Amino acid sequence: MIWTFCPKCSARVEWAPTCSACGARIPAHDFASGQAAPQPSDGDTAGRAEPRDYRWDSEFFSYVTAFVIFVGIMAAAVLLIRYAIAGDTDAEASGSSETAGSANVTDNTPPEITAVSVSDITGTGATVNWVTDEASSSQVDYFDLASRETASTGDSALGTAHSVTIASLRPGMTYHFAAWSTDASGNRAASMEAAFNTPLPGAGGQIETGTVYFHESQVLGTDKMPIELHDNPAAVDVSWDYLRQFLLDDGTDRMPYVEGAFDCSEFAETLHNNAEAAGIRAAYVCLGFAEARSGHAINAFQTTDAGLVFIDCTGQPVAHSCPLDSRVDIQMGLPYSPQLITPCSYIVGLTPLGTVTDISVTW
Repeated sequence: MIWTFCPKCSARVEWAPTCSACGARIPAHDFASGQAAPQPSDGDTAGRAEPRDYRWDSEFFSYVTAFVIFVGIMAAAVLLIRYAIAGDTDAEASGSSETAGSANVTDNTPPEITAVSVSDITGTGATVNWVTDEASSSQVDYFDLASRETASTGDSALGTAHSVTIASLRPGMTYHFAAWSTDASGNRAASMEAAFNTPLPGAGGQIETGTVYFHESQVLGTDKMPIELHDNPAAVDVSWDYLRQFLLDDGTDRMPYVEGAFDCSEFAETLHNNAEAAGIRAAYVCLGFAEARSGHAINAFQTTDAGLVFIDCTGQPVAHSCPLDSRVDIQMGLPYSPQLITPCSYIVGLTPLGTVTDISVTW
């Protein structure tokens, strides 16, 4: 007898076209195989297979396989579409860069300001000039030390050569200012702070001529001619800030010292006359020293806030652009020690003059 298992109820039945237990049809190939199902021994159920629907397992795995294949196809399609879009975008960007050139480059560099100067200075106005390396706007911020109130004026038009006129100024004042420029990208730059003096009311007034005496002898220049002082009756005392700015603007100290042709006597004479012409009261000072057979000539100014100030404007043998005006604290019996009124990289080789023993001031 040949036994088999029913594919539906899993009962062990005699091999027949239908199951004798549940009536289910037994597949025909089971008949054709000619092999008998395993014969468990009496009471032995270990050899029986657990009930299982092989047909359902086969259909399930078929569905799973189809689903996996479908997901793979869709994922591949998405990647291909994204790659195609990215390629088009790169091509457009490349074409745009070729046609636009540097149009997409961000400008973060502010203008460079150079050649700052002041011209056309009057008692009530002045013009500030400067140059930039790119087209930019023009603006000047300014204030005077008395009020400390900052004002601004300028022009929004873009250009490289800048000229801004300041109006409504007061005569006899020191004005500090800075030039500003802004380019088309909004980058802003400022110059270093600078200053200028507006002319005093007595500037350019009537001049009276005088001479200088030291130890009852007339002081002579290197040309053996008397030192000639030009006094302005309308000249006035000014603040130290005003005087300092005048000295920086004045070019006497930048003239070359020439032994036997232009020495300290002519330097002091020139600065005195320039100051008086500008409306600033000035004095001519002669000094004597214990260690020196010859004297020295400088200038003095009575300031409104710093008292009597002694200024040495004597230059150096070689002309240069660095201001050499020096302020000197002169006291009888002490060494002569001038100090530059503004920092300078130029090394000043002043010859020690010795201990001050004599002072003569001529206003």
